[in-house]
Amino acid sequence: MRKLLFILVLPLLLSACAVSPPYEAPSPPPSPAEIPWEGKASPLPDEPPPIPFPAANGLSDEDVRIIYLPPMTAAAAYATGNDCEGKALDMIKQFVNESGLLEIKPDARSFGFDCSRGETAIGEASHGYEAWVSVPDDMELPEPLIKRTFSGGLYAAHELRDWDFTYWSLLGDWVNASDTYDNDWGSPRWASDESDFGQGFEETVDFFHYIQKGGHIEDFQLDLLFPIREKAK
Repeated sequence: MRKLLFILVLPLLLSACAVSPPYEAPSPPPSPAEIPWEGKASPLPDEPPPIPFPAANGLSDEDVRIIYLPPMTAAAAYATGNDCEGKALDMIKQFVNESGLLEIKPDARSFGFDCSRGETAIGEASHGYEAWVSVPDDMELPEPLIKRTFSGGLYAAHELRDWDFTYWSLLGDWVNASDTYDNDWGSPRWASDESDFGQGFEETVDFFHYIQKGGHIEDFQLDLLFPIREKAK
């Protein structure tokens, strides 16, 4: 019995007396040069690629719509000096409200454009501004409004979402790089003795509801419209 007990216990004693391996310090972390993706996008498959920001990378085809503006008659308000945009737009809003235009013409559209004489840098305040609203051809206009006859045309349109007017430059870059359309800025699309013609437009989106809600800035939506023409085939 003692011999059998000794045979059973001996392996346990030998195991307990075994010499442990010497301590080894952990390996230091790899240097940045040894990491193949250091400074680059993570190779993890579940990490989405970065989304390009249009202001940094230009406008894509998905950012631009091609629209046709039909011929129309417009009431125009022209202003110069400080806050010329506000002055011109206020004259148009006053005319629309006092004339009941939206009851006569609920599909009225409104546009504005910088018509400063000479070059104006992107982001610089306008020195001259003209605002329009489309009206019936035979409508009488009170002074100082001027009647404009617009011949219509194609435009590259981009919705302005963050009030960054440098998008005018990006929209121009998109037009100039297009294989389908030519830049038509400066071509006459209406006659004007008071201001420049053939400019791009800033169109108030959903003008009807903008006026109906009181014409407040929080309801103001804007499209940038760049004049274009189809390339000759």
